[in-house]
Amino acid sequence: LAVFRQKITQDGPGRIFTVDNVVIEDMPSEDADSDGIPDKYDPSPNGESLPAIEGFTVQASEEQVGVNISWTPFDLSVHRSLMGYYIYRTRINSGLPEIRLRHNGSEIFDADLSSYFDEAVRNASTYEYRMEPISKENDIGQSTAIQSVSIAYNLAPYPMLDDFDQAETVMKPLDSAWDIANKYVYLYPFSGTKYLGISEKSKVTESQNYSVVMDKRIYIPATAQNPMLSYWFSSNLDSNSSVKIYLHWIEYLSELEMEKKSKLLCEHNSSSNTDGFYNWNQCSLAGFADKEAWITIDESSSNGTFSGDFAFDDVRIAEKETQDTDGDGIPDAYDISPNGANFPAPQNIKSASGFAYLNITWNKVEDNPAIYGYRLYKTEAGSQEQPINTILPKNHTQYLDGETKAGVSYAYTISAVGKDGTIGPRSAQTVSTTHVK
Repeated sequence: LAVFRQKITQDGPGRIFTVDNVVIEDMPSEDADSDGIPDKYDPSPNGESLPAIEGFTVQASEEQVGVNISWTPFDLSVHRSLMGYYIYRTRINSGLPEIRLRHNGSEIFDADLSSYFDEAVRNASTYEYRMEPISKENDIGQSTAIQSVSIAYNLAPYPMLDDFDQAETVMKPLDSAWDIANKYVYLYPFSGTKYLGISEKSKVTESQNYSVVMDKRIYIPATAQNPMLSYWFSSNLDSNSSVKIYLHWIEYLSELEMEKKSKLLCEHNSSSNTDGFYNWNQCSLAGFADKEAWITIDESSSNGTFSGDFAFDDVRIAEKETQDTDGDGIPDAYDISPNGANFPAPQNIKSASGFAYLNITWNKVEDNPAIYGYRLYKTEAGSQEQPINTILPKNHTQYLDGETKAGVSYAYTISAVGKDGTIGPRSAQTVSTTHVK
């Protein structure tokens, strides 16, 4: 009789139907293993079971988030009955049953594969893996031994404290965990994993033009009671521009699916400008215990053009602090001067008169990293005291006051000013009278 072979494949959502080795002939009768398949067409005519897969190893990736799985594929000339492999995974202490991983939508991994990268894993977890071969008759072969692996990527210590090396760094916002631009003109793409999961909807991709991006995720443990994001910032934004701080985290939908979610935590606009000083702010992370989180800072503008400066430092994710010795609303753990102004009054203030100005001098306060500059106060005879509008730089020890009237007396005092706006104690007063021509 004529013999022919035709492969028929019908593809559809989640299913494959294949027909192969179609023969029209007299039915052979030999069936050594009594499985109903004549020996002539039986890939395993003697009922032999497929052996355990050799060379099976699992290892956490050092370059991406996930597990590298590898094995030695079967020699198909020896094991003609092999259709493919099953890979099983169990998350330890999850209380969930063992699952089969999927490859290209199927639980059966192709017979010629020798490796697989499992990216649908979660942080701070331990997994167990094993493999089994499966035959074309759907007979499952012997299992490998169980291999275990722990996932611990970007597990920065909690709390995350990107602290001052010294208070001076608040003026130079450039720390080990952050790269911060004074103006929002740079692109800092998320440097962690580009995606997680096995389907398009569960991919995590950071491709937006964020100007500042935290380069490590923080795992907020389940034991966190009242986690907070806190930071110091200096802002000088125009009326159309704002800076938005987002929290991003991973939400696990199942053992094989996860997706990124985001929430706007804090927003700064021109109403929160700080006049050159640094202010402290905090945002609650309540509800985010046992989450992997990271922060992005994005610029925004109502007219399409961002304009202004924004500096950001001493960023922390930690439990809420409550002790506030000086009652200024800034917890001691974050306060540049937790006991109030901890720098002395400037000494030896003097004033010398001229025809159109007064020259005020003072001794520089000894180096103190918390000092931002000096505030000079002026009182014209018969008038109320007024501060000089400009904060004088901390390296200045002289000021020429040209806003004077001939023959009028003026009194001056001066205070050091902290970077957080704290006003130190006043100096002694000096009085001078301008000359009359």
